[in-house]
Amino acid sequence: MGSIYESVYTVASGETDLFDLCRPSALLRFFQEAAGEHSVALGISREELIERHNAIWMLVRIRYELIRPIRGGETLKIRTWHRRAGGASMYRDFSIEAEGETVGEAVSLWVVADAVTHSLLRIGSVLPATEQTAVTDGKQTALPRLRMPGELAAAGVRTMVYSDADINGHVNNARYADILCDTIALDQQEGVYPKSMQIGYLAECRPGEKIGLDMASLVNQWFVKGADAEGKARFEGSLTLDKMA
Repeated sequence: MGSIYESVYTVASGETDLFDLCRPSALLRFFQEAAGEHSVALGISREELIERHNAIWMLVRIRYELIRPIRGGETLKIRTWHRRAGGASMYRDFSIEAEGETVGEAVSLWVVADAVTHSLLRIGSVLPATEQTAVTDGKQTALPRLRMPGELAAAGVRTMVYSDADINGHVNNARYADILCDTIALDQQEGVYPKSMQIGYLAECRPGEKIGLDMASLVNQWFVKGADAEGKARFEGSLTLDKMA
């Protein structure tokens, strides 16, 4: 059966937007915390990886999709589990429940890398215990790299700052969701909610760096790419909006 971890979070006022909806970045933080708590329970946490293997977990990409909006004050039950590793990568899945009903799901792709060189390591050899704790009869959704539109328009420059960074010294995974929402001016998109989001983390961003933003929209889907001054892509994301019921 494998190991399934369950955690409960309440959407606090500081995690909502001006429409009293749960911000996408808050959802990503819930996923991040649930995954972290599960890794501690399994003995494969960040601290244990560094101590035993001088290695770290790195999130490659993540996607979530909601059935309905999540509002402030709602209590969410998030379940998470990982699949069997395939070489250097491993999928981790999430389900989201509120008031006893499923309201969404997410899938993420992770790798284990050397903490200094960031060279990828084979998860099965570094963490053989993941074979026993993997859920093999669950979802098998793949998460390929996002296909961006051919043409994007310049949408400004974002300077990464102190409040963006986490313990690893680079911009936290969840902060990119805020960057996407700010870039498309989600505060001006009244009557809709962020139904789905996908983010691909291509290279680290650190405080002080200036990242150029490009944007495109297709019907109800928005695309954002961030690149450095040399034109190297650092992240890419998409956000799909849906009408409120």
